[in-house]
Amino acid sequence: MELTLKQQNLLAKMQQQPEFSALSPSELTQIAEQTRLKNYQRGELLFDQGTPRNWFYFVVSGLVRLFHRNVDGLERFYAFRHRNGVLPLVGMLTNNDYAYVAEASTMVEVAAIPMSCYEQIVRANPAGLANLVRAMGEVIDLTENELQLMVTNNAKERLRQAIWFVAKQIGELDKKNQQVIINYPIAITEWAQISATSRETTSQVLQELKRQGQITYEQKCLTILNVDIDDWLSS
Repeated sequence: MELTLKQQNLLAKMQQQPEFSALSPSELTQIAEQTRLKNYQRGELLFDQGTPRNWFYFVVSGLVRLFHRNVDGLERFYAFRHRNGVLPLVGMLTNNDYAYVAEASTMVEVAAIPMSCYEQIVRANPAGLANLVRAMGEVIDLTENELQLMVTNNAKERLRQAIWFVAKQIGELDKKNQQVIINYPIAITEWAQISATSRETTSQVLQELKRQGQITYEQKCLTILNVDIDDWLSS
């Protein structure tokens, strides 16, 4: 089967990511033939916690919010995924169900790959499997970093750490102006949830950080100012 230009462009993007970079052209073609492009409106779920883990997603555009829901229905922020990101990584190769909720924070386009197809291919490709395991390890590191945010009782410091945590996931470094731009709208209520802080306190701290010239926060998009480039690249 000859791939369309759109499929070829999609594969070129996917091949830049570790979850796909070690796969052969024939393996990538097999994936492309079974991949569906799907679009989600803001607030729609890509998948729900506890539902069958049938699809592996590659984010083409937009922002996806990942969170856990406890038995009381309370949400706990887990991570963001944006363009060229993949999900899920938690539970790959082992779990039957999704371990968390994936919700579109903006309009989102994804490439949906049948999980059985991807896992069958990657299990038979040692280099591809090694890359996937490394990516899963990075998710564990990410979770540990998030847990460390909760160590301090200082609400301001928790929010500062949360901003850094999110910026490392989806921020874009502007070396010339020594800025990191989070070019997606994240509401005060979301920052409050991420940092386990009240909305009122979060709003006050954001205003304080703005007055101190540490951030800008306009139309829900946040930019970190005066970034130490070496510190950013090494963290």
